[in-house]
Amino acid sequence: NTSTLIRAIIDNGSPVTLISDVDLERVRKISHRRLEIVGQVNLGGLKIDLIDLGEAILKFRDENNKVVEIKHRVYGGKLPIKKAYFTCPLPSIIGMDFLREHAAGIMFDKNGNPFLGISEDL
Repeated sequence: NTSTLIRAIIDNGSPVTLISDVDLERVRKISHRRLEIVGQVNLGGLKIDLIDLGEAILKFRDENNKVVEIKHRVYGGKLPIKKAYFTCPLPSIIGMDFLREHAAGIMFDKNGNPFLGISEDL
């Protein structure tokens, strides 16, 4: 059972949580040719092909620097156009599906350091 660090941005404009094609190749070493595209999402005017990767365990640090594990369905995100068009790769994204399902949001500690706040009322 291994873990790999993936840095992701929280994007409240993204309807889904996705792992970028660069991170997917680095972590899973899977060719997209063997994975099925299950839909498409529009992110910032770009159409991204979605690949259902199933449930994953996402780990975050809370305000006490304790690791919190959350199971969540993730998708692979693949740009259907040539990568040379972009100056940097598509980032991995924590989307609204995650924020809604887990009543999560970005919080700040007294020193101004951000952390992911998860509601304990679920």
